[in-house]
Amino acid sequence: MSGFLAWVAGSGVVQGLIMGLTFAYLTTVLVLNAVARTQTKTVNGWSSIRKVCVINYL
Repeated sequence: MSGFLAWVAGSGVVQGLIMGLTFAYLTTVLVLNAVARTQTKTVNGWSSIRKVCVINYL
């Protein structure tokens, strides 16, 4: 078991997992920001989203 843990620690699996999760988080933030900007309207310095989202539950 200790050989497996040493391999995981030295192989880059942990670093790859951390980097992958970080890039996924940043991509999500950028996509959600882009969607929010397309739905936001600014008039006289005031920003608002005039769209109602209704979620249907089955």
